[in-house]
Amino acid sequence: MRRAGGSEAVIVLGFRNRSVKANYLNRYRVRAGLRSQDPHAKRSVLVLCGGHGGR
Repeated sequence: MRRAGGSEAVIVLGFRNRSVKANYLNRYRVRAGLRSQDPHAKRSVLVLCGGHGGR
């Protein structure tokens, strides 16, 4: 439930990425997180959690 003008945190979970650049799935998840932010929130925090990046 969203309250107009409240605070929010959007958490984006990462996925294993073998390269130093973000792969398609991780870029897709970040864009989804950005779209999920409420433009009317007084404060909004985007939390990005990385997955295991081993080769």
